[in-house]
Amino acid sequence: MVNTGFRLLITVLTLLMVLMVFTNAFLRYAFATGIPEAEELSRYLFVWICFLGTVYAFSSNEHVGVDMFLNMMPEKLKKIVAIIGEFITLAVLLLMLWGGVEYIKTGGTSEGPATGIQMGYVSVSICVASIAMIVILLKRMADTHLSPRQGEGK
Repeated sequence: MVNTGFRLLITVLTLLMVLMVFTNAFLRYAFATGIPEAEELSRYLFVWICFLGTVYAFSSNEHVGVDMFLNMMPEKLKKIVAIIGEFITLAVLLLMLWGGVEYIKTGGTSEGPATGIQMGYVSVSICVASIAMIVILLKRMADTHLSPRQGEGK
């Protein structure tokens, strides 16, 4: 359900961005004019699409991963490496969240030149994405490592 919602939201935002860019390009070509706000808004939408896309890819395990060495390892070592990898990922996501908050604090009140939209509304996408991926990762870790194993009784 969450993936369907993210995919729909990403699709709608992409459609809006494409429409704005296409309209602006047409106006510039046909009438030698454009909408400056559309260019700026399309950049802002692109940032949101990128961060929401990372959440979607992370939640559905469609992100880029190299598992060549992992596949050559024995099962016990694979589990240990997977746990280490999960904690490294959690640390990076927490760092991303902290960096996003700091970025909003330092530059969040500056305004876009054409729209006047505060950059905090764009930069909050970093925090939204990192929080969503932290929740997904913690749920994945709990399901993998805390749930009863088959054949181990209750």
